[in-house]
Amino acid sequence: MGPLLASRGYPVIDQAEQHPTLRGTSVIVASSKLLAAAPGLPAAWTRARRTALQEIRRDGAAYYAFHSEVSGFGLDVVKLSHPLSQFSDEAYPAEGMALLDEVKKFLLAENLVGRDFALAQWRAPQA
Repeated sequence: MGPLLASRGYPVIDQAEQHPTLRGTSVIVASSKLLAAAPGLPAAWTRARRTALQEIRRDGAAYYAFHSEVSGFGLDVVKLSHPLSQFSDEAYPAEGMALLDEVKKFLLAENLVGRDFALAQWRAPQA
């Protein structure tokens, strides 16, 4: 996100490349209530994600044009901020899970979260 924010004039005070274990990763969270009401959601999400990744890889230029248009960020900065290589085929890649664990440790050490928890408990069964 750094290049995106910098392109909007936010000052760069630090860079993730200086703290590789704190780069973090994105996750999508659904409540237990939602999952109970829609038990097929994780499998449907996995299928939709897989299809989207195939389309993005088949026509990266179209993906970047779409992302730029809907986000309002310039095409060059979108490409820099979201390289196609960042999109893993795996729902829970080992590197992403390790990054989440490191960020969790940081948040705990800084008292930014109240108590420890197991990341694995948040994982939906893979479809």
